[in-house]
Amino acid sequence: AIQSASLLKKYDQAFLRRSNGVWTCAVLADRTAQPTNAPSTRAHWHSEAEIDAESMNLEECMLFVINEDGATKIVKKRHWGKFVRRHAAEGDEGQPRQ
Repeated sequence: AIQSASLLKKYDQAFLRRSNGVWTCAVLADRTAQPTNAPSTRAHWHSEAEIDAESMNLEECMLFVINEDGATKIVKKRHWGKFVRRHAAEGDEGQPRQ
């Protein structure tokens, strides 16, 4: 599942497992390294200007838009296998999805 999720690109649709366990369709809005130890990492998407790669521990993350109101969810790479499933893309017929 992690390998499949790693194929997602900006604006791709994916199924995202919400904290209540329900799977919902979401759109990948951004994907970049984010601080792992910042106190606001859970609820805040850091801009490039806010990230100091030399002094921060970073982990690749995905930022998803989960509804038409613009609500978002950040998923760290270590959780992609549990919370992210990509839609089958054109040409994926017969390919197993994980």
